[in-house]
Amino acid sequence: LLFEEKLCLAVGNEHPLAGKKKRMTAKEFGKQSLALLNTDFALRTHIDRYCLDNSILPHVPMESNSLSVIMEMIQVGRLATVLPNGIVHTQCGLYSIELSPELPNKAITLFYRKGGYKSPACQAFSELASEWAVSRLKEIPIRRRRPCPAH
Repeated sequence: LLFEEKLCLAVGNEHPLAGKKKRMTAKEFGKQSLALLNTDFALRTHIDRYCLDNSILPHVPMESNSLSVIMEMIQVGRLATVLPNGIVHTQCGLYSIELSPELPNKAITLFYRKGGYKSPACQAFSELASEWAVSRLKEIPIRRRRPCPAH
């Protein structure tokens, strides 16, 4: 396990909930119009499990296989999505809303076969990823600007 990401509901500047600090209930979450990654993604599995566990039938008018497309739709529209909190806090024009009960954390891990061969590149990447995971706990940069600058 490298680290765990906390998930949150993300909305853009045009969403009625932009800037609201109050936690949202699972029932209120179920009323949101969502833009989500398609079911091929692990993040979507976490969202679907949350909805199932909380008896929610989500309203998903938009699905995509591109996170950048979803983020752009959220930033300029009135849809919401679920993203890691770290992404929301580093992107212009996104606001995070915590849910109650909380969305599950997303575990970020590296897998490799125990006792199996690891190439020098694999070993170097594992070391780099482990060092990065430790250092990110010390300092998480906030590069947020709100609202987004006009083009």
